[in-house]
Amino acid sequence: MLNRYKLPIWYCRRLQPTDEGYVKDIERFREPIQRYLNLNPISGELMLMSGGELNVQTITIRLPKGHPDKYFEGDRMFVYRKPEGQFNPIEPGCDYKILSVLPMHTFTEILARKLV
Repeated sequence: MLNRYKLPIWYCRRLQPTDEGYVKDIERFREPIQRYLNLNPISGELMLMSGGELNVQTITIRLPKGHPDKYFEGDRMFVYRKPEGQFNPIEPGCDYKILSVLPMHTFTEILARKLV
């Protein structure tokens, strides 16, 4: 079920080989864009039952099937932190990284893990 209370996040897309500013073997990111998403944290008990670690914070994001925004594995997000004044494309300072993007029948589910 989708949470109708959407939280503001800042999304930084990872540059691809076809993008301007791409450098081989170095992860670089675009400037953050503000978006509003349905965020749900995964409990520690659920992570343990699925074979994960208790100390890892993971959130799920659900988007309706026809949502215009696209997300990709390896991209970064500011969820509980805001972007700072000067943007660094190599180290943006994000607090979450997208682990997987799973298209389902009626929605797309995104898993993101907190960065240390």
